[in-house]
Amino acid sequence: MITIIKNELIQSKTFLSFSFLKILGQGMAFIVPLAIAKILSPEGFGSYSLSMMIVFFFTSAFISSSQTPFIVYANEELKKTGKINKAFSVQLLFLLYSIIFFIILTFIFSEYIINFAKISNLQLMFLFLAYLGIGLNSLVENLFLALDKRINHSWYFLVVGFTSLILLLFFYFKNNLNLSTIFLIYFISSIISTTFFLYQIDFKKLFPFVFDKGLFSDT
Repeated sequence: MITIIKNELIQSKTFLSFSFLKILGQGMAFIVPLAIAKILSPEGFGSYSLSMMIVFFFTSAFISSSQTPFIVYANEELKKTGKINKAFSVQLLFLLYSIIFFIILTFIFSEYIINFAKISNLQLMFLFLAYLGIGLNSLVENLFLALDKRINHSWYFLVVGFTSLILLLFFYFKNNLNLSTIFLIYFISSIISTTFFLYQIDFKKLFPFVFDKGLFSDT
């Protein structure tokens, strides 16, 4: 009975910590667009919003759609084998395919995207970096959930938001804040945050790379 009570208390503490950190992270993620809206001109913020709408559309279509199956299959694989290399391999392939599709589609429809979002060719290139950053964030966040490390997941989410805000203020005070640097912030913050959390990842559970055709089809 005492053991059961202790386990319940530990689980409750973990859940409360997870929820608290997640709320803080969401708050931080909410502050960044507000700060951008305050700093940019109405026209600049309009271009930012339309550009990010395109990024989040492709993210939802190519990356987010595989998140839940990946976490479910990875949790099952972790319980059975102590590793998630099959599920992780499939998730890496999805991320690679999403990047390739994004490059192809943005190249084909570059003129329409530029006219729609009112951005330049250079800003479109930086928008691709923003897509890479968001894709990397999604991979790492889901990876922690797949490894049953919910606290690390929440901390990572919070650190990404905090790093983005710091970079935003840095470029602002350097008088170098524009659409290109804002898109670049998404990429840099993901690289910094991922590097900071690399030591929390047990890479022995992620490799070797194994392609499971059945799992790929189900995901």
